Amino acid sequence: MATPINAIQHHIEPYIDAEQAARILGLHPRTVRLWAKQGKLPARKLGSLWKFRVSWLDEWMNSGLESSNHPAALRIPKGNP
Repeated sequence: MATPINAIQHHIEPYIDAEQAARILGLHPRTVRLWAKQGKLPARKLGSLWKFRVSWLDEWMNSGLESSNHPAALRIPKGNP
């Protein structure tokens, strides 16, 4: 029995663009595109556009934030020497 196309589409996570990824990450869209090009962010290039999935960004942020070059990992809380 074939799976209905609606059921398949329901389980596919949509792509987001660099501007949406930038808002999620708190970065400039230009930085997001550069990091994607450099392989620092998980992304897929479709034609001339970089595409991302929220789950990829979430996994990236949770997997290596402490050891990455991401600005959030480099911030020292106020009041600490």
